[in-house]
Amino acid sequence: MMRLPYFSSVNEKGPLLVPGEYPDMLAKFPPTLLLAGGRDFAASGLTVMHRRLAAAGVPSKLYLFDGFWHAFFMDAEIPESQEAYDLIVAFFKEHLARE
Repeated sequence: MMRLPYFSSVNEKGPLLVPGEYPDMLAKFPPTLLLAGGRDFAASGLTVMHRRLAAAGVPSKLYLFDGFWHAFFMDAEIPESQEAYDLIVAFFKEHLARE
């Protein structure tokens, strides 16, 4: 990963690359929506991040769609994609609403 150009000036063990390892950095996160398929290669990491965000006091929601793959919601034809879109819209309405 460090060979990618956009990581060239980043400390490979620093908080900009791996914020989940730095509770003080996580505490600065905005409300966070974590959404994945149960068969997504990132699902395990998302559950860890969800716990770490909670420990840092960051409002977060985690939704795992059983049996689905990474970025499943890119296929707009499946009903679960519409469910995911609805969750995203509701999350934004909750956290970006103007008072």
